[in-house]
Amino acid sequence: ELVESLAGAHQLGRAQAARTFTAFRSAAGVALLSGQVPHGASQQDSPSCLLVPTAMPLASRPGSGPPAGSDITGWHEFAALVAFDRGVLAFAPSAVRRVLPRLAPTTGGTVVRAVVTGLPFQPPGSEQHKDSLVPDSIPVKVRLHSKQQGLDATVDGTVVDVDTVEFVSPQVCSSRFGKLAEQDKTTLAAQLSVSMDGGRTWTKDVARAGQAELWISPWPHAGPTHVEPACAPASGGTELLFHVDLPSGLPDEALLVKFVGTPLQSVDDPDLQDRAGDLASLTPFDMTVPAWLDPGGRGIRCTTPAFNAEDVRLYTYTVELSLDGVVYLGRPLPFSVYHVRIVGLEPDLGPLLQPSQVRIMCKGLVHSEVHRVRLTFPESLGWAPRVVPGSLDHTTGEVSVSIPELSAEVRQRVDEEEAKRAADEQAAGEAPADGGDTAAEEAGEAKELPPVDPEGGLAGTEVVVELSLDGQNFTADGVAFAYHPRVEPGPCEMLAPPPGSTPEPPKEEDKKGKKGKSVVEEKPLEMQVLPGAKLGVELKHGATESAFAAIEVDLATRVGEEEPRPFKTVSLAATLESVAARSPTPVPEEPPAKGKKNEAAPPAPPPEDLPPRDMLTAVAPGFRSDELPEGAALLLSAFRVSLNGQCFVECPAGTVPMRLEPLPRSPTPQEA
Repeated sequence: ELVESLAGAHQLGRAQAARTFTAFRSAAGVALLSGQVPHGASQQDSPSCLLVPTAMPLASRPGSGPPAGSDITGWHEFAALVAFDRGVLAFAPSAVRRVLPRLAPTTGGTVVRAVVTGLPFQPPGSEQHKDSLVPDSIPVKVRLHSKQQGLDATVDGTVVDVDTVEFVSPQVCSSRFGKLAEQDKTTLAAQLSVSMDGGRTWTKDVARAGQAELWISPWPHAGPTHVEPACAPASGGTELLFHVDLPSGLPDEALLVKFVGTPLQSVDDPDLQDRAGDLASLTPFDMTVPAWLDPGGRGIRCTTPAFNAEDVRLYTYTVELSLDGVVYLGRPLPFSVYHVRIVGLEPDLGPLLQPSQVRIMCKGLVHSEVHRVRLTFPESLGWAPRVVPGSLDHTTGEVSVSIPELSAEVRQRVDEEEAKRAADEQAAGEAPADGGDTAAEEAGEAKELPPVDPEGGLAGTEVVVELSLDGQNFTADGVAFAYHPRVEPGPCEMLAPPPGSTPEPPKEEDKKGKKGKSVVEEKPLEMQVLPGAKLGVELKHGATESAFAAIEVDLATRVGEEEPRPFKTVSLAATLESVAARSPTPVPEEPPAKGKKNEAAPPAPPPEDLPPRDMLTAVAPGFRSDELPEGAALLLSAFRVSLNGQCFVECPAGTVPMRLEPLPRSPTPQEA
């Protein structure tokens, strides 16, 4: 009756009986006890429980057991059970439970440890067997075999810890197994067995796949060829790709990447001179992070750890790769860790309808093949950030970027505003006029709307500029580039002569002929401009403070009555100033017709009643007379203005041409 009840749940093997216990061993190796099984130290079951079978999770070692949620049945398997009046003895078979590392090269030489149950071990320093420890007397053998690939290799092992055998993986290149792995460039599994009696008996193979296997593959001893990106910020989180030629089927649970930091011996960077005294207190370090196989088959990936941002520039760095978590491949790769900050932009503004070439001024910049710039627009616009390529000037070591123009966005916003106004006007025209004539009058007197902004309301928009050297992580310094309004300049004027001089008034001979007679064909007057004079261009629209403003001047030479010839174009650094207004030059009165009185023109307003003008001012350049053709006059033929020193707008021509007076010729060596 008892056997029949057990048969429904377990396939029984054999039984051992005592006066108080009956021990059953199922075909799966599970121990089943029936009898007086106490619930506690001082509690006994009632006699009615004597025939109730109870499955006992006996372990192969006191205190051991399977991990929570594990399906490893080997922890519960027993080769034999012996029941007696006061208990049950269970004998577990010895088996390999784990192999670390699980990967070894075909060339051998890797130190491997296998976790094996049922090993005798006596720790060093114990009172017993002082002269000869028990593990030293055990003839341990480790066997690697694979019937399918033709491998059967045996090496010596040593018991080094509780349930732990250590051995060195054998060289298998000459075996059929090794040749297959090398030829197919793949990873093959070898079953691992351990013998405690010199090879006469071996541990049983465990049913769990891979539990007692050592994977063997052709090893990329040369290591990775390169890593990308080759730098990462100190904050960590950059995903790296190590390009390495790996065999197929490689297990990835033990992949590691090690970052090694070595203190600098001396400091050459002027920015680090104040930290030179700290070098003696710095020590080498290394950090390891787990890695994984690249899904594209190009190598191995990992994520960089965090570093001390204050000290990253005081170290040199290398990275190393391990496939088994123990041995690192050859060829450590150079690596850079940085803490870069953007301190400014040159220029930091530009027009909406033209791109601007901007230099990004940085501190902590390191060498990198990757330079990406992210542009973040105001949230109110609802635009996604843009990532544009940056470029490195290898001569100066500076990074520059082309800030894109927004002509398409301006046009779209203008069109949207015009369409909205047209829809509003149409809706207003279709609304019923219930008030009769009064409503019609009110509709006719509707307030006229201002014209649509031709810049789409985008003038003054600021975009945050962020730099990335690894293509993944960007700076967060909040440095912004501004799109300035369109610039509408007036003609160039001479505002003041050089300090300590006065302008030469036009000669009377230029205005009249000899003996006071009027000349029929008058030669146009030219305004004399001395080097160092103050020039100014009024900005009727778009005046914006800028440290990069400039006035560009085209210079031409004229000899006698010949046509002017281009000479040179110069760019003058300019400053935005508020200049007091001048009264307009009065128009000379024409003589009245016979019999009529001349009507008086309205008087010009005094200068103090006129608003000041926003003007870009600059200092007139100077050229020595020996730089010019013999007898040539130097004309200021055209002017252009720019707020960022790159994008210039043409100025209208002035009423009076300007002539730049040359400086005295350069002294000869004898005169000098």
